[in-house]
Amino acid sequence: MSEEQGKAGLIPRPRAIWRVVGRSMAVLGFGVWLFHAYVWHRYVVTRPAHADPSQGRTYVLNNHGIYRYLTKQEDNLLTEITVTAFGLFVGSGVIYSFVLREPRKSQPWEKKQF
Repeated sequence: MSEEQGKAGLIPRPRAIWRVVGRSMAVLGFGVWLFHAYVWHRYVVTRPAHADPSQGRTYVLNNHGIYRYLTKQEDNLLTEITVTAFGLFVGSGVIYSFVLREPRKSQPWEKKQF
């Protein structure tokens, strides 16, 4: 077996790489979403129920009628986690929809007869 053939067998196909990237993004998106849920519920349990402008706690976190007040940094952290999880899910969907989707085969009645 020649050297070129041996190396060619080790190179993964591009579709396989995209499949791994898409699945990894979906799994990471799910993990980030779970982390968001953990941080959200942690803030609901540990943050004060009344605004305290002297400490900078003016950003409201509403959890089904339970109000907690966050600082700007805490509110930004929740927003960044949300955007990251959403971005990973959307990126994974784009990869599966546009890169990995097989072309649709036309049905017999859709083929042109002339």
